Amino acid sequence: MNTRLKSSNVSVTPIANITTVSSAVTCGVTPESLSRAFVGLRAVGVDTDRVVDVAKEQAGELQKLIEDQSGMSFGRYLQQHVLTPLHMADSTLDSYPEGNVSLAHQFDGQPFPGGWHVYPELAPAGLWTTPSDIAKFCFGMLKALSGAKGALISRALAEQMIQPSGKPGGGDGYGLGFELRGKDATASFGHGGSNAGFKSELFYFPQRRLGVVLMTNSENGRVVRNELARSISNKFALGLFPTRAVTRIPVSADELAAIAGRYQYTGAENYFFNAIAGADNELVLKDLTTGKTNHLVAFDRDKFIDRYTGEGITITRDVATGAITGLLDNDGDALLRVKG
Repeated sequence: MNTRLKSSNVSVTPIANITTVSSAVTCGVTPESLSRAFVGLRAVGVDTDRVVDVAKEQAGELQKLIEDQSGMSFGRYLQQHVLTPLHMADSTLDSYPEGNVSLAHQFDGQPFPGGWHVYPELAPAGLWTTPSDIAKFCFGMLKALSGAKGALISRALAEQMIQPSGKPGGGDGYGLGFELRGKDATASFGHGGSNAGFKSELFYFPQRRLGVVLMTNSENGRVVRNELARSISNKFALGLFPTRAVTRIPVSADELAAIAGRYQYTGAENYFFNAIAGADNELVLKDLTTGKTNHLVAFDRDKFIDRYTGEGITITRDVATGAITGLLDNDGDALLRVKG
């Protein structure tokens, strides 16, 4: 998802208990959440209480289904049946929107060529919007959850959307289109947004009637987003991004030199990283494809962490010789040490 902003500075705006933040310019909840949430609208002749959740890669199939059933383009359908009823006037599925829009930025701070990527799949990646409009989407959900007259969907469907796995007793962390976190007073629904150069997040706490919408226009936007979310969370006791405390341990120049070298991501061909010894006994790991750079410090034997992002790596070694064979990141992705 992409974002349309009114300013290039950080702004924090409370909107009826929803804090919206635009940082240097960008996105919010992914458009797949909108398409999933309303795929069963009666306007296309499908029972609204028979909505099913789908993975991100299937959002394009939902887009095609909506177009086939309604006889409209997906953009026109979403505008008529979701954006206009919810008064989301600053949102559009036009790939080349007019007016004040944000440029997507790479890890090195430079804009992407052409300003932003254009994706053929509108449902998962085509929405341009603002934090305030995403807040209006939350109001629409709140109206439905309260059973208010004129809500866009039924109360039963809205409640199903925020049940893990879409049913009582489920527990995979997902409802119908929403990521679900916490419980009781800290229970929230929301979703992240991630297009090239746009990173964002939505959290809404229905019991507290509090929400946070964070949008950035940089590949590095997660750093700003997470810090803002943590600060807001600490203020209102929301339980988002709790601080992780580790104790840095010393590492010698020789140890860092032994780790330095080139590594290949095992999940793709021709995808390499360089590791070098940096200043202040840091290990600097650079993605040679995207330019993303992590400055890592040691906190345990063979374990390093980026103090700003929380991302980390573990050194892997040959069991027999102790020689370094690669790196393993927090997500379990392996980087294999290579020559050159």
